[in-house]
Parts: sequence; C-alpha cells; structure tokens
Amino acid sequence: MSFQNTESVILDIESPSSRAPAYTIQTQSPFLRLPAEVRNRIYNHLYTPAAAIARNKPTYHRPSPFITSPPNLPALSQTCHQLCFETRLLPFLSSEFTGSPSKLIAALRALAPEHRALVTHVTFLVSYDDTRFSPTRPPVGLLGYEFAEALQALVEFEGVEMVSVERVMGYWSRGVELEDLVYEELEYMGMDYVDVVVMPEQGGRKR
Repeated sequence: MSFQNTESVILDIESPSSRAPAYTIQTQSPFLRLPAEVRNRIYNHLYTPAAAIARNKPTYHRPSPFITSPPNLPALSQTCHQLCFETRLLPFLSSEFTGSPSKLIAALRALAPEHRALVTHVTFLVSYDDTRFSPTRPPVGLLGYEFAEALQALVEFEGVEMVSVERVMGYWSRGVELEDLVYEELEYMGMDYVDVVVMPEQGGRKR
C-alpha cells in the first residue's frame, strides 16, 4: 500500500521558529533539513504495510509491572520528538487491521478520532460459529448478525477503502457467494465505493 497524497503526511509541520527551542535544535539535523517531499519519500519506503491484529487475549506474558514491551515502531520514529510528530499517523495509513468482526470493530472504535479517520483497510476473520441467522433482510440474515453488524459499523470509519474477508472453519460452505453478500450490504449502506476481497478458505493469511 502506498501513500497517494504525500502532502498529507507532513501537512501540519510547523516552522522551526514557531516551535519550542528543543524542536528548533532538532531541525538542525541533516535529515530534518531535507525538504518535506524528500522526507515523505523516505517515510513511504520505511513504513511498509503491516498487519494490526485485534485478538481476544494478549499473546505475551508480562512477568513484572516494571518490564514493558518496546514500541513497535521503526527506529527513525523514536529518534526525536520532531520525527515522532511527523510519522505519528503513518502506521494507521499503511496498516491492515485484522480481527474477528466484533473484536475488530471494538478495537477501531477505541482509536483516537484522528487515527480512526486514517484506517483504509480492514480484514474480518469470519467462521461459521454465528448461528443467529434471520430471514428479515437477505444480506443480514445470510451473513449472521455479528458479521453483518460489523459491516454496518463501517459507516463510522469514512476512510475505509478495502474490506477483506478471510474465511476460517469452513464458513459459507453452503454455496452462497459471500463476496456478493458483502457487496450488497455495503451498497445498502451507501458504501459501494469500498473494494471487497474474499480470501480462499485454505492457505491461511495473505502474504
């Protein structure tokens, strides 16, 4: 995934004279003296697409309150306050947010508004464990309530451009075209501009 509008990355950088002395000193570095357009190109190569996964439980054990995990950021972003400020939004622009329907939506809702607006790609991990089907409206009834409710919640995230669906545990083996159902539901919500990708049941995550 690339950044189509490079100006948006450093849109609100202030001039050195308007910032605190510490920031003024930081801008004396050779890297920060580069034009914003050049720095954007570097950031574009540095922040490759990543997967942010919403899980039910943490995947690590924290043995002591005094031991913390380091931030999962490129070293460049941790160099100084100025670089941290300039790159603070890039992980949200370049990441694919993945999780089960309800967990993923809950995680996205917990983001700060400025971060939430930048989410462009979400991937739902769906399995045939939602038995709450209903014949009320075909897309909702056939998708199952949890998945359908998650799709409906996407209207809260105006930046979403792509929805991927990864099927696990034989979801939709009954011959129904899942991609068509997702498209129909998004169209019903006025989000027909969103691309939909349904991954094969076998083979695991995309590489």
